[in-house]
Amino acid sequence: MTVIEENAADELPDGCITASPTRAETWRAAGVETVGGIVVCSADDTLNLTAALTARKLNADVFIAARQNERRNTPMFRAAPVDLAVLSGYIVAAEVLRIIRAPQLSYFLRLARQQKEDWAHALLMTMREHIGDDTVESWSVAIDRTEAEAVVAALRAGRVVKVGDLMCAPDNRALRLQAVPLLLQRAQEKVLLPGDDVPLAEGDRLLFCGREIASGRMRWTVRDDTVLAYVLDGIASNRRVPWPALPPLPSKG
Repeated sequence: MTVIEENAADELPDGCITASPTRAETWRAAGVETVGGIVVCSADDTLNLTAALTARKLNADVFIAARQNERRNTPMFRAAPVDLAVLSGYIVAAEVLRIIRAPQLSYFLRLARQQKEDWAHALLMTMREHIGDDTVESWSVAIDRTEAEAVVAALRAGRVVKVGDLMCAPDNRALRLQAVPLLLQRAQEKVLLPGDDVPLAEGDRLLFCGREIASGRMRWTVRDDTVLAYVLDGIASNRRVPWPALPPLPSKG
């Protein structure tokens, strides 16, 4: 990595280039013609756009990520030859939203950072196999009365429900949902990439990633007794499933 910084007064790492990123000779000195990607991240949108344009002229194939500071400049960033424009204020908001929607996501990311490169590569290949190249969503499912009533009823009746059962399409159990299980949390235990044969227990929390439609279809399975019975046994029926209904939840009022 080579750092370009115009302000020589800043504390800079060894090997950095102290010059303006809006000048072609600065980018040439940094070797932009042979790199795969650059990140332009000053606090000035005009400077970022100018620097990105200068780098693009020298390397038409380089991947450019640029920091956008002002929302009003969105049209300019959309028109610029930038591959990824990131509005800085939205980074924090998006991270908070992800944690709210999928509380296990922060656990997964923390554990994933401790894994080796081949582990990450294998996960990426699995995601491409089951999801494709689409942008993925992440979501959590709690095996409790609120989020997975059908699964809880089945477990209390002595049925075995596995992670792989939740991966079946609710209308055709021979098909797999376009999703990947990332984490299973049971009390203080956390299991990365739980396999399809892992049995579930009441109180488990699971983190998945996949296409948004897979999230809705999975929630249908875990909440509907009849759908879950079909996924487990392959018998489609409109009749009530054989395990007993759960007693009603206590009133909050």
